[in-house]
Amino acid sequence: MKYELARQLKETGYPFKIGHTEGKAIHFDETVVYAVTTLSELIEACGDRFEYLHRVHRGCWTAGTEDILTEEEEEKRESLYQSTYEVGSTPEEAVAKLWLELNKKL
Repeated sequence: MKYELARQLKETGYPFKIGHTEGKAIHFDETVVYAVTTLSELIEACGDRFEYLHRVHRGCWTAGTEDILTEEEEEKRESLYQSTYEVGSTPEEAVAKLWLELNKKL
């Protein structure tokens, strides 16, 4: 996972596991935090709103959801569904970006 995306996840409150792993360390402030998270954990963190992960073509993935709107929200929109999706060069990047977007809306 790229440093900038991991930093955004950390700042937004993503529950990284801290520990040792084969891979690159990500430095936050004066501490070393390893971005220990799996694709399954990223998907789980998105919760019930997660709907799909799709490979568009080599090197391009989309992850998304369709949220059912409340009656109040429905009155303001023509559609009953509101789609949210993000694109990444890996499945992990796409789902991590989706998690950031979903948590921005809370």
